[in-house]
Amino acid sequence: GNFPKSQTIGERILDIRKKNLAPDHPDIVRAMNNLALSYSKGGKLDKARTLYLEGLALLENRKDSEDEKTSILANLGLTYLVEEKYDKALEFFQKALEIAEKKYGSDNIKVAIYRFNIGRTLLDKGEFSDAEPNLLRSLAIREKFLGKNHIETGHNCSLLAIIYALKGDSEKSVKYLERANTIFELNAKAVFSRSTESEQLLYLEKTTIQYDRVISMQSHFLS
Repeated sequence: GNFPKSQTIGERILDIRKKNLAPDHPDIVRAMNNLALSYSKGGKLDKARTLYLEGLALLENRKDSEDEKTSILANLGLTYLVEEKYDKALEFFQKALEIAEKKYGSDNIKVAIYRFNIGRTLLDKGEFSDAEPNLLRSLAIREKFLGKNHIETGHNCSLLAIIYALKGDSEKSVKYLERANTIFELNAKAVFSRSTESEQLLYLEKTTIQYDRVISMQSHFLS
């Protein structure tokens, strides 16, 4: 993406909102979150974290801000995950999960996202036994709300395939890997039959990253 351009636009939007709205107005926090996300995607992780933390501080005393808080906390966690600072990433993912479960209960799509993030981080850290229950719970929720053939369901299956390979359970590993491949193939057919070129490229980028990640994890732990 054109990150410098999107960052410039985001900075202008934030500046305008700061000049015209109350300091703790929700639209200012949203502009901060969006700009921080753009910084993060552009590799400016420290600038992203500064904005995320500023946004959290503005939300501190608001009682109706759970969704914004969990989104910022999860995004903060991701900035540490890409740097392989796993404990710091887990700290923010756990906070997001606690807030989401308190508001929505344990059976909610947001909970699935945060459990997936925790599971993938634990797997990257090498703690695959602790990763397993988080990924299984995330999978069950995604199957219920998104469907058994949704692309996010496939991402869960691909990581579970790694976990069971690491645990020496080849039968389960093959089962989840085959299921992940089937889901990705089904989604690829749908994307390439009715999507725009930009949507097709985005799908290829996401699935390529996921496949590369699976291969990398297998090489790291199974060599």
